[in-house]
Amino acid sequence: MVFFIAATQWMVILDSLVSSTKYEIIKTVYTTHGSEGDDRARLAVIQNTLGSLPLTNIATLDAITTHFTRLIELTSADEQFISNLAHSLANCMFTPPSSHLSR
Repeated sequence: MVFFIAATQWMVILDSLVSSTKYEIIKTVYTTHGSEGDDRARLAVIQNTLGSLPLTNIATLDAITTHFTRLIELTSADEQFISNLAHSLANCMFTPPSSHLSR
């Protein structure tokens, strides 16, 4: 648990894995298409957006999501834990740099 907290704080100090420009694109996709039924179109935009990140950022996102997917599967985590984990990690990975400074 201490490692997770330290890693989370480390990620907050650094620039986000997803730049503020990419963050705004993803945010717009979810705010304009969040309740519509066409998940494929939304997913395609998000995949293209994330696919344009630097390779190191893509590899880091892949490693983080793979690790926590395995953790969830191995521990049979409940929905509340998964939701809390997603919110914690999203704040580290997808928050624009200007928001880091205001914390």
